[in-house]
Amino acid sequence: ETVDDGEVSVGDGSAGPTMLVFFATWCPHCSNEAPSISDLEDQYEDLRVVMIGIDGEDDQEKVWEFVEHHDIAGPGVYQPYLRSTYRVSGYPTTYVLNGNDEVVAAHTGEAPSSVYEGWIEEAIGSDG
Repeated sequence: ETVDDGEVSVGDGSAGPTMLVFFATWCPHCSNEAPSISDLEDQYEDLRVVMIGIDGEDDQEKVWEFVEHHDIAGPGVYQPYLRSTYRVSGYPTTYVLNGNDEVVAAHTGEAPSSVYEGWIEEAIGSDG
């Protein structure tokens, strides 16, 4: 369930290339990286970005405000239990999946846009 009362599904093979960003609203690295994520979302029309708040200090409203503030169109989700499901050890943690839901890349911490671009292009190229 998204923070704006919608639904999002990951892992059913229907979404195409996806960038999962696990974050906390209070995390300075997450805030630093958010504008780049918004730009990447604009740059790659086939890319779906899902912002996933997983920190216990957050809530649905804080996650929604973070996503809105940084102009990220993809859905925002607040699901703290996903921290263990995806083995998130720090903020931000990003997974890039291709259209077959295969992990192309996973990274914890900030990364330059150029690194994400390479992973996204690989995900789009391996979409089969």
